Amino acid sequence: SMFEPTHGSAPDIAGKGIADPTAMLFTTARMLEWLGQKDSALAVAGKELFDAVAADLVENGAEQRDTQEIKDAICKRLTS
Repeated sequence: SMFEPTHGSAPDIAGKGIADPTAMLFTTARMLEWLGQKDSALAVAGKELFDAVAADLVENGAEQRDTQEIKDAICKRLTS
């Protein structure tokens, strides 16, 4: 399998805090689930990450947020 966010690396906005990390986090979650075929802890981590990102997207997807706000919201979901 190949895991790559569909939006690319966006070097033109690097360091500006305006990139939306959602696609990259979904891709990471799917990669962890795939790797979890040999390590169940990775599969669990992938599912938890996917669920946190999906819930955040449902709740806040219509809002314009910066990278830090998205990261903070998803981290909060993962730790609660």
